[in-house]
Amino acid sequence: MNGPQKNAVFVAKTWKPPEGWSSVYLRPGEYIVSDGSPLLVSTVLGSCVSVTMFVPALGLGAITHGVLPRSCGRYAKVAQGTGRFVDTSIHAVVQELRGLGIRPSQTEVKVFGGSQMYGQWGDASGLRIGWENVEAALDTLSDLGYTVLATDVGGNRGRKLLFVSHTGEVWVKRLSRPVQSDEVKHEPIPD
Repeated sequence: MNGPQKNAVFVAKTWKPPEGWSSVYLRPGEYIVSDGSPLLVSTVLGSCVSVTMFVPALGLGAITHGVLPRSCGRYAKVAQGTGRFVDTSIHAVVQELRGLGIRPSQTEVKVFGGSQMYGQWGDASGLRIGWENVEAALDTLSDLGYTVLATDVGGNRGRKLLFVSHTGEVWVKRLSRPVQSDEVKHEPIPD
């Protein structure tokens, strides 16, 4: 990513939600749009990207967990389902927010993840999924008129995310050990 990253997250240890809150684990390929009730969403990211959206006036939050960058192109045949792709998961959340009359200017947006899990620059086949996921998120958000307030992207370590949907708070804990490229088994992408 060009330029410095805006950092608006806290490093967190294990944290349990207060009594009366719900909690959910967001799996790869899923997204959630809250109803404003207290909800703690946790997820773990490697090359995947999560986008959080928060509407302060309503206490309403949303989070995605996209696995692959775009629903068209070289990865399109690999994954099925709206949430599996960074671009379509963002579009799905935006569609729900627009249905509630929420405009981009009312929404705080943050982007996380996109680690290069296959070595610093990808493997010999050109796999740069982490960076492609980040690019897809930033491009899609820009095309839809959203301004990104904070990012914590790239690197070679996974991240654990905790998102408080009714306050928009996000905590990030970086996993302690970077992934070494010789530890990863590279599988060809099917045609």
